Amino acid sequence: AGGFITETHGKPKHQRHAIQIEINRGLYMDEGKLAKRPEFEKLQQKLTVVMSQFYSALDQAGWFADRTLAAE
Repeated sequence: AGGFITETHGKPKHQRHAIQIEINRGLYMDEGKLAKRPEFEKLQQKLTVVMSQFYSALDQAGWFADRTLAAE
């Protein structure tokens, strides 16, 4: 568990970097009922903003000029 994305997609020696973000399920899911918690929507909105700003900052820095993106 953990590290699969970075180990599979990241090749820093070849200038191919990977970021893996893991989120504690308890923050958005009632694990006993396997159902979304009421806080799910708020967390989703916050993460959307954070990731959008992160992507924008990398784009402005020219990070994506000659790179392709992979996502799972």
